[in-house]
Parts: sequence; C-alpha cells; structure tokens
Amino acid sequence: MSGPPSDLAQALLELLRRRGCAPGAVVVDLVADDGGAVAALHASGLVPLCVAADQTGAERLSALGAEAVTGELSDPDAVFESLVVAAGERHVAAVWLGDLPARVSDPAALLRAAHWFGEQTGAPLALGVPNVTHVDVGTKLLLGRWEPRPGGVLDDAHLRRFSATSLGSTMAAFGWAEVDAQDVTLRESDQHFPPDATPLVRTTPVGAQLAALRELAGPGASVVRLVRLYEAVMPETPDPGDDAGTAAPFLSVLVRTQGKRQETLQETLLCLAAQRCADFEVLVIVHDPDPGVAGGIEELVAAFHPTFAHRVRVVEVSGGGRCRPLNLGARAARGHYLATLDDDDLVFAHWVETLRAEAQRTPGHALRVGVATQQIAAAAGAWAGEDGYDVLSRPRVDYPLTFDHIAHLRDNLTPNNGYAVPRWVVTDLGQTWDESLPVLEDWDHLLRSAEICGVASAPTIAAMLRVWANAENSKTVHPPEVWEETRRQIVAQWDSRPLLLDAGYVSRLHELLRRLDAVPELELRLELRDQETAQLRDEITRLTGEAGRLAGELAHAHSEIDQLHAGAGQLRDEIARLTAEANRAAGELAHAHSEIDQLHAEAGQLRDEIARLTGEANRLAGELAHAHSAIDQLHAESDRLAGELAVSEDRRRIADESATALEAARADLEARLDEVLSSRSWRMTEALRKGTGVARRVAEAPERLLRRDSGRDGGGDPGADAGHDPGADAGEDPSA
Repeated sequence: MSGPPSDLAQALLELLRRRGCAPGAVVVDLVADDGGAVAALHASGLVPLCVAADQTGAERLSALGAEAVTGELSDPDAVFESLVVAAGERHVAAVWLGDLPARVSDPAALLRAAHWFGEQTGAPLALGVPNVTHVDVGTKLLLGRWEPRPGGVLDDAHLRRFSATSLGSTMAAFGWAEVDAQDVTLRESDQHFPPDATPLVRTTPVGAQLAALRELAGPGASVVRLVRLYEAVMPETPDPGDDAGTAAPFLSVLVRTQGKRQETLQETLLCLAAQRCADFEVLVIVHDPDPGVAGGIEELVAAFHPTFAHRVRVVEVSGGGRCRPLNLGARAARGHYLATLDDDDLVFAHWVETLRAEAQRTPGHALRVGVATQQIAAAAGAWAGEDGYDVLSRPRVDYPLTFDHIAHLRDNLTPNNGYAVPRWVVTDLGQTWDESLPVLEDWDHLLRSAEICGVASAPTIAAMLRVWANAENSKTVHPPEVWEETRRQIVAQWDSRPLLLDAGYVSRLHELLRRLDAVPELELRLELRDQETAQLRDEITRLTGEAGRLAGELAHAHSEIDQLHAGAGQLRDEIARLTAEANRAAGELAHAHSEIDQLHAEAGQLRDEIARLTGEANRLAGELAHAHSAIDQLHAESDRLAGELAVSEDRRRIADESATALEAARADLEARLDEVLSSRSWRMTEALRKGTGVARRVAEAPERLLRRDSGRDGGGDPGADAGHDPGADAGEDPSA
C-alpha cells in the first residue's frame, strides 16, 4: 500500500460516515489480510465480515474483532454466497474490495459477483486502487524509468493499472455507479526518487511545468489511492456512439448565444453555411434563454438547407457564467479542433478552409487567423422586439496577423473568433475556459493553450469582430474596474507557474534583452536630458518673468502707441480738414486767378477800348474844336453878315441856311455821341472815367454848343462862353 494503512482505512471510514452507517452494521472486507481496515472498522463499532483462505486465517481475523468465512477469491460467486449467509438479516453497510480489481486475474468475475451481492443486500461497493496517473509516475516515465515498489503505486502484484477515468468506465461496465469519493493524496509518492532527479522537484522550472501540466490535465495529480464508493445499478449496454460509421469532423464550432440577437445570429449561421469547406459541425449553445427562445433558434436552424442544418445542434445550458456554455459545448463536441463564436461574430467563406490547411501543415498546434473589426450600432431589427444594427465604419485591421506570445502577455491581441485549439487540449489536458473569470476568458484560454501546443498562424483575414457602439456587451455590462481586476488575476495565475514558449522565441527575447541592455544608457541620457530640461525650465521661468516684464512694458508701449495712434488720427483728421480747406482755398484761388486773368484780359481790352475811345474822343474834341472854330468863324461871319443882313435879304437867307446847316451838324454830333454813350465799351470803362471830365465834357459838349449858339442867337456876350475854361469843373488840364 502507498502510505500508512490508516490513511486508506480512514478514507473508508469517512465514506461510511457520510453514508450514515450506524454502529453494529456489517462491513464486508475482502482484503482483510493486511489487518489495517479490520482494526479501524472494529474500533469504529462496525462489524468486519472477512474471507479467510483457511481456518487459521479465520482465527487470526477473529482475534482482531472480525467475523470470517473461508473461501477462495478465485471463486467469487461462492465467496459472496457464503457472505450472504453469514450476514443473515443484519444490515450490510458496504463491501470493501480495496485494490482487488488491480490484483486478481479476473476482475470481471469479482465485480459481477459483488454486483449480485449488492442486489441481494443493498450494500454499496468501496474500492481503493492505486492511481497510475500520479505526477511522479508520469515524470519517471518521461525520464525512462519504471521502478515498481512493493505496496506502492507500481506494486508488481498489480496485474492492471487504473486511472480515475479508466476505473469509472470499468465499474460502469459492470453496473456500478460512483456515488462518493475520498481519495488518498500524497504530494510525494513512493515513486518520488531519486531525490536529485530534477524533474521530480516541483520548485525547478521543469518540475513545476510538468506538475502544472499534469494538474491541468485533470484532478488526481497527487492521488496515490482512488477510494471510491459505488452503488449497484443496471450494467451499461455498450453504446456504439455517435461516431459509429461517421468520421469525426475537423472542427466543432461553439456558437454562444442568449437568443437576444437573432438577426446577428442568423448572419453568423449564414456565414457558416457559406463555408467553402464543410468539414465542421456547429453547436449553438443557448445560455439561460427566456421561454421559447431555444425553440425559435431551432426553427431558425431548420430554415437553412439540410446540407448545413443537419450539422447544427442546438444545446440549451443553464447556470454559470460566460464560460459555462463553452465548457459544456466542448464536452458535447466531436471535432478534432474547437473554435468559438459569439452570436454577432462573422467569419468569411475561407475561415474553416484556412484553419484546416494550417492544421494539416502544423498538426497539434493551436490555429490562428487574422481578424478585422467593424463598428456597428443598435437599430430596429427585422424581428418584432429584436434589435438590429447599423454599420458605422468600414472594416479595419486592428490586430496583428501573426501570433506573438510575448506581445500577448501584455494584452489580448486575438479575438475569440480568430483561433481554434485541439479538442484534446480542453478535454484531456483540462485547458477549459476558466469559469471564475467574468471577462477576458478567451485571452486566458488561448495563452494557456499556447504554452502546451504552440500557435500556428495563417496571416490572412478570415473573420470579423463587430464592436457595438451603443448596445449591451461585455464592456458595458462590466465596469472598467472588473476588467482591470480580471487582468491582474489572470497575470497572477500565469505568474504562479513557469512560462513555456514555442521554438523561435529565444531570438525574440534576445532582441528584447538587447534593447533592455540599452536602457541604462538611455536612462543616463534621459537623466542628462532631464537635467538639461530642468535648466531649460529654469531658463524658461526666467525668460517667462522677463517676458512678463517686457510684456508689461510692451503693453504700456502699446497703450502709448494707441494714444499716439489716436492723436495721429486726430491729426490726420485735422490735416484732412486743412487739406480739404486748402484744396477748397486753392480752388477758390485758382478761380480767383482765373477771374483775375480774365479781368486782366478784359482790362487790356478796356485799356485798348479806352485808348480807342480816348483817340476817338480826342478826334471828336479836335473836330469839336474845329467845329467851334468853324462856328466861331460862322459867328464872326454871321456877325458880319448880320450887319449886312439888315441891309440885304440875301444875307439873311444865307444866315438862315447857315443856321440850318449848323443845326444839322449839331443833330449829327448828338447822334454820334448817343452811339458812343450806349456802346458796351463805354459802359465797361465807366470806372476808369470816374474822376475824369471826359464823360461830362462829352455829355455837355452839345449843351455847351447849344448855349454858345443860343448866346449868339440871343445876342448874349460871346465872351462869357468864350472865356469859360472847359476843364475848370473837373480840375483838368485845359490842354487835355
């Protein structure tokens, strides 16, 4: 046995205690040769009923407090018939076979006989067989070492080996259903030697990695004895299974939905129906649906062509979080690989084809394809009460086309519809989706899988992730604090075990370390740069103060400039006014100059006219003087003739004719004077004639002539008129 007998006996007693066995109940013990269980059962108030090979053995067992019958285990039917008789009407609490199924040559006969006994008495069956899947056994096998030890996990007395799985299937085949378990665990089994074997030491990288891998594969890594309790049921009929006559598909696609987005779910299924490669099955896993939703999804699937619909199964799952549908779907899947889609994901027609081609190129690896992203927004859907969507953007490539494990340690760079893993990684190695994680389960699952099987990338876009802008999704359901806490939790889990990287990452790490080696120099440069920056900041502060002072002065200068501008504006206005005034004055001056020039021209004309008139007047004056002289002569002649007139009538006639001629001359002179006085030139020279006697003399010339003539006619004194100075009235020079 592995470990002290009491460990195994205490495990049996714990199963019986939980079974509610009362003191005095009978426990059939077929492995009582070791005595360990017998003593423990007797000490607990139970009645051990054993089988001895002979009377001596029976007496020895009786000395230990047990009842015994004689018989050979090679004939289990006879043994159990004897036990029925020995038990009588007493209550049989259990049958303890220990590790007999591993040691006897015909375990089938033993289990069938025990099953008959269980049917007769209602007693359950308890086993305690060695666990061949203890991590120490696997590690020793990796080292090429097989070293059995008596009573140990690899006891040579054992004809067959059991794991928890193989034990369960064996017992089920003979009509035993497991109802309880109390395994015996030892971190270091009897196979934990030699002590310097590094892979056996859990604190070394290889030891920790092997132990972690074994623990991920399933429970029982530290179990040395599988202590289980079974009840008799109908034996299982061998089931040909779903795979009978049907090859397993390459890929099982797990579509996770709650049935709330049937429009996008229909598109997801349509994408799958349009795949160029049909070597896949689809499991639509409806998680916690409302009543009738699962039926509606089945109707949706049935609407597709039978060539696709017959490859789709609708599975309803209740309870659990986001990962529960994926884990249950993985158990029901038949494909060699598993891929997951949400009910709003899209995959292109070559998605399955690309994954399968990559699996053929690099078998056993996780598979990865490129994923595009597209923004969409909720809108009215085609179904009543359902949400549709509007496309907000063109597809974008936001994620790298190839897998980089180191880059993925920082953040998730592969959406769930961008990768597939071998199904055995999930079902046999225990790499299930962690149901304790509210978000980021695909990131954690991919990297745990990548440590085991690596990742083969097909650098082509084969799927699209649709990002909702205004509808409920994991980012809106869970606040940022949950995302960050989950991220820390995942990193802590990764940090608890060694990191196993695929081939080729040494050069990647070497390059990263080379860059890290340059960090001290860069930090020194950065420190110097920081010092320079600090100095520059001080200088900037000083210059800022100086700039502030100058800004104040500049503001003051601007104020003065504004005042000067205002004064200059006023001056400009004044200059403009004076300029306008000067222009007006210049215009008036030019007009005055023009008028002066005109007056000068007119004055020249007037001077010419005055000169002409003066000449005319002088001529007329000469003629007048000549006329006066002629008149004087005529007067003289008249006077002479007057004397003669009295004497002679002829003289009088002559005198009358002379007077008539004189009167005509006078009339002619007045007409000519009127013509001069009414002329334009006479009017224009009016100002020049003022102060001179020309006008008056001209105007008075006829009158004087008439006075003179009348004086002569009237006998007046000729000398009175003759002695009058013509210029005396005007003070003019008589000679003028």
